[in-house]
Amino acid sequence: MSKVRLSVICLAFTILFALSNVMITAQYIPDGIGTVAWNPDNPSIIAEAGTDGLLRIRNTSTGFITNLSGVSGTTWDLAWNSSGTLLASASDDSLIRIWIASSGLLDKTLAGHTGPVVGVDWSPDDTSIISIGSFFDETLNVKLWNVANETEVASYRAGLVDGVDWQSQSGSTTIALAENLNGAKVIDISDLVTDPDLLTRTSSTIGNQEPVTSVAWHPTNSDQLAVGQGNGEVIIWTVSTNTAVTTLSGHTDWISGLSWSPNGSQLASVSVDGTLRVWDVASSVQEHLVTNTNGRLYAVDWSLDQRQVAYGGEQTPTDIYIINAPPTAAGNATAFGGLGLDTFGPLPPGDPQPTLVVVNFDATTSSDADGSIVNYEWKAGSTVLYSGPNPTYSQDFVLNGCTNPRYTLTVTDNDGATDTITITLQGFVGIC
Repeated sequence: MSKVRLSVICLAFTILFALSNVMITAQYIPDGIGTVAWNPDNPSIIAEAGTDGLLRIRNTSTGFITNLSGVSGTTWDLAWNSSGTLLASASDDSLIRIWIASSGLLDKTLAGHTGPVVGVDWSPDDTSIISIGSFFDETLNVKLWNVANETEVASYRAGLVDGVDWQSQSGSTTIALAENLNGAKVIDISDLVTDPDLLTRTSSTIGNQEPVTSVAWHPTNSDQLAVGQGNGEVIIWTVSTNTAVTTLSGHTDWISGLSWSPNGSQLASVSVDGTLRVWDVASSVQEHLVTNTNGRLYAVDWSLDQRQVAYGGEQTPTDIYIINAPPTAAGNATAFGGLGLDTFGPLPPGDPQPTLVVVNFDATTSSDADGSIVNYEWKAGSTVLYSGPNPTYSQDFVLNGCTNPRYTLTVTDNDGATDTITITLQGFVGIC
């Protein structure tokens, strides 16, 4: 067999393998959750969607569920606008729907795709939407929409794209695409006006040209992009220089979802290997591992409060993993002394007498399950008595009356989470 013919056959198998991989990632989700999205304004509100018309908004605090009606098949992607008032959904009936979060009513419908819509995202100013259609059903599979007018602004040809992420920085017109055959693509939408075929050119490729199945922009650094690959690796790239910052290794199959923590210090990844992994990006250390016993995972999103990661997948309802558990405030305030003071002069009969006491504040029983407490704050009403790293503190007080005072204790952990309790002074017997 000639080398040329052998090369052609190898290339053909490579293409078929890649095509089959995309068909799995972008065309098929077994019964379960395919996408989740925390509300950007309320850490108790989450949207979730999957197969058989499942599309709903859930309040994790109250348990109240708002079902969004009208979709009978699979919803592939969800995206909130920046204020969390509108939710865009991309479904296999070729439609993008925009829902009013407060009521669950349909607000707008964007029609123009001719096959399943597998990706959707808002512009930072909420005036535009970018959407990704199935490569197998339409040639111009990337579309830009004017939301207010419900009109298609432009269509572009791209390759086998599994997902899209629009940079969140104000005024940004830059998007990243997960190109399954040829690496991640980073494009300024304004450049497509003069070069409509830019999405097909290798000049827009970021990374090592491995098959890419997920992309996610850093929330504060517009020059960093997380790229999930078909080989299970997650690589953080500096876009301007096309250099790798770090490689996160641990998954054994392709990456189906990525989500940064709000402060950008951690990254959550899910894979069809059935695991959720949470990474400390600076050290490249895997900090958390969750295994889905039911099979593959497809969806992941980090909540606004920095503490919760939602994930879902095959035969699996949306679950919430607590990443940064809040601390638990505990302690006591105990008075010692209790001497009546004559120096204040005689008081009318029946008036409360002033009493000198020493109050010991003790918060040593406070705890933090996944870190450490870095600050203890004691307050009397709105007055801060002490704020600092020491769990114990003492102060002299002159107290009036027979009613034991109440104090508030607030503890803050190393992740910035807090807990507050109210404590009644013990050991004080006033002179009435």
